[in-house]
Order: sequence, then structure tokens, then C-alpha cells
Amino acid sequence: MEKNKLPLRDNQLITNAFENNIDAFKSMMESCYAYDGLTKHNRYILEFRKELGDDAWNEVYEDYSKFLKDNYTVDYNIGRDNDGITYNRLLPRIDNSNQDT
Repeated sequence: MEKNKLPLRDNQLITNAFENNIDAFKSMMESCYAYDGLTKHNRYILEFRKELGDDAWNEVYEDYSKFLKDNYTVDYNIGRDNDGITYNRLLPRIDNSNQDT
């Protein structure tokens, strides 16, 4: 896998250049969160359970899902493509007390 260009920090989402399977898992979690599907039963994130093992998968899921929910909100329908598909994005929460000042 290609290495991340930016260091991962607590206030930054994952880039698309994954350093490892955990980064890829977190990126998929971000996509699922943006489209209201961040659950432990989502088929897209379950694919990472085999690669990471149950213990690592559960730990990453618990920590990163909390991080996303505490620090980001979903901005719905920010654009539409030629096929009429709409897109969402994650925005840092304005009320986030975890952000550096």
C-alpha cells in the first residue's frame, strides 16, 4: 500500500493513500458515517475484520467511531453527478470542544 503523505493527527481525517489496513478501515468508516451506515454490521467495514482480526477490529471501530461522532457532522447533498447521485461530506463540528484553540 502507498504511504500516507500527511501524518495522522486526532483532528484530521484519513487520506486515500493508506499506510496500512487500519487506515483503509478508518477511511471506509468515514464513508459509512457520511452515508448513515456506520454500524458494526455494515458489510463494507465487516470486510476488514478478517484482515485485522477481531480484537484489533473491535478496538479500532470503538475508538474511531466515537472520534467521528464526537468531532464531525454530515453535510448532506453537497453535489449531484450526471446520474443524479447526491454526495455527502464530513465537516468538523463547530461545537467541538476537542479542537485545539
